[in-house]
Amino acid sequence: MAKYEYILGDSSYEVKRLAFQAGVWRDMTEGLFDRLKVGPGWKCLEVGPGTGTTMLPLARRVRGKGGRLDAVERSPRYAEYLRRKTRGKPYAHVRILEGELLDVSLERNAYDFIFARWVFLFLPKVEEHLRHLARALKPGGLLAIEDYHRDPMAIYPRLPTWPLLVTADRAWFASQGGDLNIAGRLPKLFRRVGLKTIEITPHTKVGSPKTDVWRWAEAYFIGYLDQIAKFKPFTPKTAARFKREWLAAKRDPDALFISPMILDVVGRK
Repeated sequence: MAKYEYILGDSSYEVKRLAFQAGVWRDMTEGLFDRLKVGPGWKCLEVGPGTGTTMLPLARRVRGKGGRLDAVERSPRYAEYLRRKTRGKPYAHVRILEGELLDVSLERNAYDFIFARWVFLFLPKVEEHLRHLARALKPGGLLAIEDYHRDPMAIYPRLPTWPLLVTADRAWFASQGGDLNIAGRLPKLFRRVGLKTIEITPHTKVGSPKTDVWRWAEAYFIGYLDQIAKFKPFTPKTAARFKREWLAAKRDPDALFISPMILDVVGRK
């Protein structure tokens, strides 16, 4: 298949950002696993585990009674990191599959549970990826995706450059075929690949400049501002204005950041 660019990359900065992000949203994902009763004996696949912030807890959950966890990771750096983290007896049931998802051969009717968090927002050909995963599910198996519906995201006080930033950010993802509002499209796409949607659960967080959710937003928007500035209607000059406005808001004790909505969308085969 033609390869797309993973626009956030696997730099040391991104590794640290992902680790912080995992802490901010840990309760969301652990809650999903709890509701679905994922446990020992489950045969699972995670797509795009990155640095393993959800993969390692998932591996511990399914260990025992014949449980196993496969993980498909396209970044050679991340894949090698995961191999190092899972060496040894406690992770003998874990297998790292390196490569593009559509290029990785998955056994049909093999998995009880397939999981992806913040993966599908990057992907072109979403239905093709979903069909590939649906074939790998056992009858009755579950596909759970946690991903963005970004429209509710906001900051107060309102920043004059905020709408320009949001539009440019969407254009950046779209340049590689991605969609920052992918979560809302998933139920229809699930149906088209033979899955019945059984759960849609929304999550959002709100915080002042002293909270982790604000710091999480800042790590993305300020950390990747130069890349976002390459896309209209943003420019380097507008980006500089946005940074000044953001830092001014950060000094306001009444400021609030309202996170993007994240949906848990779960389908059953």
